[in-house]
Amino acid sequence: MKDKPLVIVITLLGGAVCSVCCLLNGAGLLWTLLMTLLSLILFMFIGMIVNKFVGEVVSEVREADREKARKEEEERIKKLELEEKKAEWEAAHPGVPFPEDGEGAKPETPEDAAEAAETEGGNDLEEEFN
Repeated sequence: MKDKPLVIVITLLGGAVCSVCCLLNGAGLLWTLLMTLLSLILFMFIGMIVNKFVGEVVSEVREADREKARKEEEERIKKLELEEKKAEWEAAHPGVPFPEDGEGAKPETPEDAAEAAETEGGNDLEEEFN
């Protein structure tokens, strides 16, 4: 009910307009009071309906903002994790580009190259000789 002032403002504006119209038309006091009471009740219900729709729109906007903030936070965390992985890779393999950079990892030493050749294509050489 924190949006209750919206209902109050709509109700009071409706009552004020009704009172002014009755006074300008020269209506009697009893008639003016009756019409003002009816207009206050009518505009109170109108204000409650408007307040409901405004509340729904505000909650949808807030939910969208929360979702956007959550996605931005996830992207930030992913970026930080990737930077950490790159830093760890650079510490373990100085001068070798990170595998996701496009070039891939190049072996550091001839022994590493030999191991990589054995695991990747060593069987192909044996098949050629047989």
